[in-house]
Amino acid sequence: MALVNYNLDVIQGSTFSAQLFAKDANGTAINLAGYSVRGVMKYNYGTGVALVNLSPSVNTTSPYTSASGVIDVTISAADAAGLPVTVGVYDIEMYNNDETEVKKLLDGRVKVYPEVTNI
Repeated sequence: MALVNYNLDVIQGSTFSAQLFAKDANGTAINLAGYSVRGVMKYNYGTGVALVNLSPSVNTTSPYTSASGVIDVTISAADAAGLPVTVGVYDIEMYNNDETEVKKLLDGRVKVYPEVTNI
């Protein structure tokens, strides 16, 4: 299984959402049926505390199915407002119910930009 790298740009105080596509080394979508996904953003890979939960979820809304490998990522405006201006890292992994199988699917950098209009 290949690890897909996507870099994300988040603006403080703004709702962030993205659709990310999990693919194998051949570019084929990874079937996420029977799996859940989780992911967080941190300052760096060695940091123990997450800055924010990315709230990833498998997108099964038409035209997608679990076999499409589409993962939705969302950060609420309130959570984004609390993020520091930084360049951090994130990853998203898939896991089965008893967590006997866990695989890292996606990773990358997260640039957090300052909010200009703050009312």
